[in-house]
Amino acid sequence: MDSPRHGNLTGNPRKVKDTAVELYTVSTLWKNHRDEGIELIRQITELKLQWLEEKVKRQELENQMQLLCDKLETTYYKLEKLVQKLDILTSHMEGMAKLEEYQEKNKIGRFANIDESDTSHMFLTWPTRRFYDACQQIQMCYKEEIEAKKIIAENVAHSTTKDDLVFYMSAWGHDPFITDRCCLLLESFLCETGHR
Repeated sequence: MDSPRHGNLTGNPRKVKDTAVELYTVSTLWKNHRDEGIELIRQITELKLQWLEEKVKRQELENQMQLLCDKLETTYYKLEKLVQKLDILTSHMEGMAKLEEYQEKNKIGRFANIDESDTSHMFLTWPTRRFYDACQQIQMCYKEEIEAKKIIAENVAHSTTKDDLVFYMSAWGHDPFITDRCCLLLESFLCETGHR
């Protein structure tokens, strides 16, 4: 079976290839917004440490802290929108996988002339279901990470120890739930669709 990844793609192959680009875009934007958040948390940490060392008056702390917290909240909402985008992409991939499985089961559409031993791969080696599975796993990593970011954003300004503040800054920047496996799945998705 020839791979439909060259030339002008249409239908599901086009949608899958576009999804790969959108996943990469989400990943890139996530890193940018995460870095914005690191800088804001660094500023919050510095301000809180100055206050703990009594180098800043309470009124000055409250005014600056409110501004920084508002900016951090805005950054968090940008990250949350990216997770919502992943939800939509995953839903679309699920629909394509289910439709293709239905068509294959009933031998309609592009599966009408395929014998039982043939397995359909949209690009190199992955069937549509594998694209959906990868997208879903990526989505779940980002969903877990956004929950951690929410806790950090809600609590960093209330921290009263240097250790807590440093922990929040590290946890925000590290993205512990966006695992190496998640990054590998994204890279594989891009390779499989011919973007790498």
